[in-house]
Amino acid sequence: MRHCEKILISILILFLLSGLSHANRHPQVEMVKRVMPAVVGIGIEKNNYISYRFSGSDFMEEFRKFYQREEREFKEKGKPQWDREKERIAPEDIRGIGSGFIIDPQGKVVTNYHVIEGQRRIFVMTHDGKVFKARVIREAPEDDLALLEIEASLRQFPFLKLGDSDAVEVAEPVIAIGNPFGLSFTVTSGIVSAVGRTTPDGKEGLIQTDAAVNPGNSGGPLLNLQGEVIGINTMIYASKGGGFMGVAFAIPVNKAKTLLASDKEGRSRAYLGVRVSTTEQGLVKIESIEAGSPAFKAGLKEGEIILSVNNKEMRSANDLVKYIQNKKPGDKIVLKIKRKGAVEQVTVTLEERRD
Repeated sequence: MRHCEKILISILILFLLSGLSHANRHPQVEMVKRVMPAVVGIGIEKNNYISYRFSGSDFMEEFRKFYQREEREFKEKGKPQWDREKERIAPEDIRGIGSGFIIDPQGKVVTNYHVIEGQRRIFVMTHDGKVFKARVIREAPEDDLALLEIEASLRQFPFLKLGDSDAVEVAEPVIAIGNPFGLSFTVTSGIVSAVGRTTPDGKEGLIQTDAAVNPGNSGGPLLNLQGEVIGINTMIYASKGGGFMGVAFAIPVNKAKTLLASDKEGRSRAYLGVRVSTTEQGLVKIESIEAGSPAFKAGLKEGEIILSVNNKEMRSANDLVKYIQNKKPGDKIVLKIKRKGAVEQVTVTLEERRD
């Protein structure tokens, strides 16, 4: 009898140890279940869809922003939270383009600026398949960030906690969640490969990771194992014609906190209204001008070179971004511009970005 009891006890111990071992092997499972409802898909009206181009097209090896061109999930799962008769738009009229995540119970959503840039109507699909209208309440093009608000009265949303990206360390495990290739709410994992990375178009301080991210992951969260957002997935490093090569980049979440503080405190953000790049010669080239922006009103043109601002030499796109960030709406700046071989001065009055 004692021998049988010993055998039973041994089996019970092995069973318990096996269960504990299984739980310890996958500590991230419960965390992902907890955070997933706060991750969303971002869509736009299909008829207003813009044909996007990848950034960095002048480089043999490209830094590519993640655009998502599949509307299937919105079409198949969408349960619109508005009157179809009045709105005259249904889920099948919406094209999925990226990801985002909710950061408060009222339904504020962080995503990439390049996901919603220039769009009149924006939609958010939640994890339970419901589709809501959303509006842009803050934009930070220089940081490739945007803050949306879901239009849904008297509804409380699940939300993610923001971590501290300054505390992120190399080799730290991370998890990325997003909607790559129309495959909604996909989870991948990896480690932090490096911090403080700079891209050719002047983005500084990015988190590099090997967590697999692809088109559609734009704006999705990069999380630590505590389920805190430490970054916003924004671009990959890929050869021409290629996909993910094990090198992805995320915007540190502390930059998003600045955007949120601006929203909460009502602080105005000055903007110029240009997209710029750094040439191989270390010059700041205007790639595009936003219609109606201060730059547009001042007569700046695509292809022109910005040599200095208020006599301060500009040697990279990031120099210009940082300079404008420290200005206020209403400030006048004098740009020294190289256009058609001649050097001219252009005065621009900065404005507050219109939401």
